[in-house]
Amino acid sequence: MDTFNIAMLACLFGCDALYELGYVVVGSNGIVERGIRRSTDVDGRLEALLNRRCSSFSNDSRAYFEWHRGYHMNRS
Repeated sequence: MDTFNIAMLACLFGCDALYELGYVVVGSNGIVERGIRRSTDVDGRLEALLNRRCSSFSNDSRAYFEWHRGYHMNRS
């Protein structure tokens, strides 16, 4: 288990839930991007997260973020 690279500490305001549900993804450059999932209920919070650098992104964690992004961006 590669816990160091797959566990990401996230804020208690819901960042983790927004990430896990696909509202946000981490791009190939480590920047937080809008996911494919949409809801006007969370748009305000998303605006505060978008275009920020993900501090958990590294060369070691890149593949995990790519998998997550691909999984959520290819769902309809």
